Amino acid sequence: MPVLLTVERSEPGPLNEPLISAMLWSADKDPWLLDAQQFRGETELRRWLGEIATKYRDIAVRWTDKLKAEKALAAAVAEALGVAIP
Repeated sequence: MPVLLTVERSEPGPLNEPLISAMLWSADKDPWLLDAQQFRGETELRRWLGEIATKYRDIAVRWTDKLKAEKALAAAVAEALGVAIP
């Protein structure tokens, strides 16, 4: 089943650290949320993406400008999934 991955880092607040949010959507005409997770760092994200990559073979990444601007985060996603950053 083809799926779509969205990833972004939240802005830090006065009482919290920035978190990485990842959502996995079905790539249907009427998409539905398959999984949503939050991570404290790229290492946790990579681990989860590795698990996702074994379950779903056809993963498309929504490469937003914000994601591409965060070099470390974009690199973590690209490396974990074996894809290039556009």
